[in-house]
Amino acid sequence: MIKVLLVDDETDALEEMQEICVRSGLECQIATDGWRALELVGRGFKPDVVVTDIRMPELGGIELSAQLQKLLPGQHLAIVFVSGQADFDEAGEAVRQGAAALLSKPLRAETLIREIKLAYSKTRSILQPNGDDPTTIRDHPPHGRASMQEALAALIVLRRARQRHLPADIFSNASYDMLLDLYENSLTGRSIGLTSLATVTGVPISTAVRRVEELEARGYCKRHADLSDKRRFMMKITDAGTAIVEKMLSDMATA
Repeated sequence: MIKVLLVDDETDALEEMQEICVRSGLECQIATDGWRALELVGRGFKPDVVVTDIRMPELGGIELSAQLQKLLPGQHLAIVFVSGQADFDEAGEAVRQGAAALLSKPLRAETLIREIKLAYSKTRSILQPNGDDPTTIRDHPPHGRASMQEALAALIVLRRARQRHLPADIFSNASYDMLLDLYENSLTGRSIGLTSLATVTGVPISTAVRRVEELEARGYCKRHADLSDKRRFMMKITDAGTAIVEKMLSDMATA
């Protein structure tokens, strides 16, 4: 079971996140500020994922993240930041702190759970089984993989900040955003619907269809019928698309 630590000074938001997590079968503890969160960890609670508001009195989410990483060295703790009004400086600092995601309030239940599970899966991907213990850290992880994952997380955090602050007509690259989202979903073996891809890019569905056709023509993605609804198509990145994205991430990681 995924262990989640929820931190927010807004009681209503905290209780709502807790209800969503419990309903989804996650084990969670809550804290109304950063100091209480550190106290919980100090008493022995070791979360897999921390979901924290960025702006809190006294000890904010960024500072909390830094303290938790010192308190839990080598645990590959995943941090999901939440904010109603994060600016670019905060987004940049979230990246430097190794943010798995930067989410905007108000949160949708499905978004919160998806990002928690994705953050968890990313941290697990650098672990390997050793006997019966599935959480033993690899002595020698695949060359460059961790750095590539950090680069991917940075791209995703900055993309969300860009979408929140910049109008689509100023900064829009639907094909690139779609390919990045397809790759992110492939890390957990998931396909994604065309409507969801359109939502990610912020373009009309008609534009999304054209961009998907362009990506398909290049062999970067492919579609297949949704088994639960034959009228709907799901999208999945191909080996060629994966290779392109990973080459880009590798270049970024070694830059």
